[in-house]
Amino acid sequence: MKNEPRKLATIAILSGISAILAVFLRFNLPFMPSFIKMDLAKLPAIIATYSMGPFSGISVCLLKNIITIPFSSTFIIGPLANFLLECSFILPLGIIYVKNKSKYSAILSCIVGSLSMAITSFPINYYILYPIYFQIISENKILNMYQAIFPQINSISEALLTFNVPFTLLKGLLVSFIASLLYKRLPKFIKDI
Repeated sequence: MKNEPRKLATIAILSGISAILAVFLRFNLPFMPSFIKMDLAKLPAIIATYSMGPFSGISVCLLKNIITIPFSSTFIIGPLANFLLECSFILPLGIIYVKNKSKYSAILSCIVGSLSMAITSFPINYYILYPIYFQIISENKILNMYQAIFPQINSISEALLTFNVPFTLLKGLLVSFIASLLYKRLPKFIKDI
């Protein structure tokens, strides 16, 4: 209980950092359509999860997505879909790591969390996010963006399986790797909250 104010303050700070990474430090990749961005916004959530548990990591994700709503072109739908994806990443990552805080457990948790997020990305995109995008940009225009990179794509489901699922896996693994390097160098007072 005596660490509760410090824990809440740390969650708030990590949420702010995550929002900054999500809004201002995202970028396009040449092998992905322009509306799909790479960012490192999950880093603070991973750090929160490793130091304070999965509930804290999910809290960082929730607060970050609330903060970023005004910056989203889809208002609440993009942040909601992003939050669901982040939960599918952070929850298994945190559960595995909390049970056994070791180097092996950290590696396993990152792989399982990344796989979970990649697999979950298909239904979240296909059933939630893309139907909303189709109200803003036609399905044909979105499909054309994928086909400009890989002309053999014939449907949105193919595009998601060819581009989004592998990209989400890669993103999860990359962010996990960076987080593991950063976590080792964090001050002891953050790790011991």
